[in-house]
Amino acid sequence: MFKVDLSATYLWPVKVRVPGEKKGKFETFSFFAEFKRVDQDRIKQMLQELRAQGDAPEGSVELTDRRLLDEVLVGWKDVTDASGKPLEFNDETLDAVLAVGGMEGAFVASWFDAINGSGAILKN
Repeated sequence: MFKVDLSATYLWPVKVRVPGEKKGKFETFSFFAEFKRVDQDRIKQMLQELRAQGDAPEGSVELTDRRLLDEVLVGWKDVTDASGKPLEFNDETLDAVLAVGGMEGAFVASWFDAINGSGAILKN
């Protein structure tokens, strides 16, 4: 049975590979992103804006990966600081996390997976 009364947000797994402490080795991390539910019309609009990026002059793109995340990413779970203390989600910590190479793309890929399954929407 499908329950139509859905929450405003949901948790979705994120996996990211980043260069590790050992030379030439990657480390894989997993955690959860909390995404805002976006209605289908807005999703279609966002996808059209993202697809248009390939033809747009530099600096004229309306919807970048970061702007997409600013709209849909509202929290996280299982993200900690260096000492293992849970990292509060706010503008400052978000900026710090997204500054790590590969993180922005990992969040965006996770969101695409959540709205369409297995990133298939990226192929269109």
